[in-house]
Amino acid sequence: MANIIKQSGIERVENNLKFSLFQQINVLNQKNYYTDYLKKDDQITFLRDRKELYTIKRGRKSKADKEKLLQLEKEKEKIAETINNEEDENNEDEDQADNFPAGSKTIVIHPGSSSIKIGLATDVFPKSIPNVIAVPNFSPEETKDYLKENISPQRETIKTNNSNNDNEEVFFNSEFNDAKKIIFKNFKERMKYYKRKIIPNSHETVVNFNKKSQSEKILDINDPHKIDWVHEDSELFKELEARNERYIIGEEAFKLANEFKYKLRKPIMNGKFNENPKDYKSPQEIIGDLQVIITKFLEKEFDIGRSQLKQYNVVLIIPDLYDKAYVERWIEIILQLDFIAVAITQESIAATFGAGVSSACVVDIGAQSIKISCVDEGMIINDSRIKLDYGGDDITKAFIKLLLQSKIPIQDINLNNHYEWKFANELKEKFITFQDADIAIQLYKFIRRSPNKVTEEFNFRVFDEVMLAPMGLFFPKLFQIKNVEKRDIHKFDGRLLTKSKDTYNGVNNNPSSLSQKNLVNEDIITKYNDYDIIKRLIMLKDDEINSNNLNNPNFILNFGEEEVINDMELDLAIIESITNAIKTDFNKAKNFYESLLIVGGGSKIPALDFILKDRINICRPITLSLSNLNGILLAINREFERKQQEVIDKRRKKKNS
Repeated sequence: MANIIKQSGIERVENNLKFSLFQQINVLNQKNYYTDYLKKDDQITFLRDRKELYTIKRGRKSKADKEKLLQLEKEKEKIAETINNEEDENNEDEDQADNFPAGSKTIVIHPGSSSIKIGLATDVFPKSIPNVIAVPNFSPEETKDYLKENISPQRETIKTNNSNNDNEEVFFNSEFNDAKKIIFKNFKERMKYYKRKIIPNSHETVVNFNKKSQSEKILDINDPHKIDWVHEDSELFKELEARNERYIIGEEAFKLANEFKYKLRKPIMNGKFNENPKDYKSPQEIIGDLQVIITKFLEKEFDIGRSQLKQYNVVLIIPDLYDKAYVERWIEIILQLDFIAVAITQESIAATFGAGVSSACVVDIGAQSIKISCVDEGMIINDSRIKLDYGGDDITKAFIKLLLQSKIPIQDINLNNHYEWKFANELKEKFITFQDADIAIQLYKFIRRSPNKVTEEFNFRVFDEVMLAPMGLFFPKLFQIKNVEKRDIHKFDGRLLTKSKDTYNGVNNNPSSLSQKNLVNEDIITKYNDYDIIKRLIMLKDDEINSNNLNNPNFILNFGEEEVINDMELDLAIIESITNAIKTDFNKAKNFYESLLIVGGGSKIPALDFILKDRINICRPITLSLSNLNGILLAINREFERKQQEVIDKRRKKKNS
């Protein structure tokens, strides 16, 4: 064998070459080694100096010893002086800290799609600024052509009777009309149940009046709420030129008279960063816009300049079902502004803390999305988190559509114009309601203000439009949220900002929720009968179904959860959230249903709490309404175990026989 290896040329030959150029150190013998490091007083500096000083004082003092003694005394005086100075500085810091109450150096920031709420921790109410910034538009002609070709909402006028031009109807699409019929049927049933009378031909009466309504011109001198439109020769532009700034933020951006020279950009859309290529070309633009909005607002409203930010901490409020990349970018934005530190809390926890409750089901109705979460003793239950892709802006669009069909004298409205959108929002905030007693033929008036046009006042009548539009929360098909506009918002996700993914398998590792998956797969508990509900609740209690069990075919998503447009009804979503929140203890159901905390801009609709309670009581299955549900499930489990044990015993007897 040795000859074969030698002939093949792979024989081992010792060449005495070292494995490394570094000198190898022999391993210490752990049994026999000794050191005197730090075992003698002479090896400690201050003990050695004290011993020498004692020797000098007691013995003969040479010239060198005297100099050494003098040097030691000087060093001792310097040390004492340094200690005294540090104590004085600490006392000054304590005095300054006593002058500022706790929280006065902490800024709370709550970013949203429509506005950003900012305030000091000591403030009772935060201050809000529209989350919009106006920047120079380098292609005004394209913007002008876009506004002419794209009218929102898209509509057409059709004649119901060819011989009479007066019988014209505003038509959007058949899906909208079908959804409107379903809502109107539900509306009539509700009015009948509460013994509210509906006058026949109410809609025709409203349409006939609105057709004949004429506007009244109002001079600026007679308009108490006149808008000071921002023109190119206004004081604001002069101040911007003096500061060499080319942007306008907040409310001032909506007052721009020339809508083509400046372009309005919204950094956040649908609770995420706006990655639409029409608005932003790079993530740095998004970060820059948000930093400008925050710093300018702090300087204007709180008198906190950019150089003073290093004295403040920040509490950032993030969504419950958050995106990790979104949170990381926000932390980057805050730390780049030289704040001392940043703390993070979730929206539902902040809402319950502000309301002074420890447990509640929080329903946050925002401008472009609705978020639902259950909080138990200050902690969010992960599987209860839900995000719905519609909100207050969708109510605004639906309300304008209904008003257009009622022939209100705003037939030329285009919601793509920023001032028209603000006008539509004012109509929604002023007139919509869930109050049954207010649903009748009502006479209202509104003032329409537009830049470079005369202000006009109109009288108009409405009937059920004020309630049908917000009823879209329970019939989302009215909003038509699966249209092109909503798809575009989700289509650009991840274009500029990389999504957070697991390092090892490359799968998205954002927080997940069982309730959200059920809504996406349209597998909600309200669709089951009583037997299937009991069966599913037992599985939930045994943790056979949970947010991490992705092998169950009923809970696998066919595409990314973040790319799904969710159009589930609000009342059904709340029931699903609470059901998954109480899977470990069904006795908590009563607490959550009795503690619905409605927050957000959409929560201001009159009587929303009243109709929401009715809708939940109607849609909640009887099984979930049982007060002793927990005991029933335990009894079923015991009976099942007993039957199972009987089967096992019978099999054993057969084997033994």
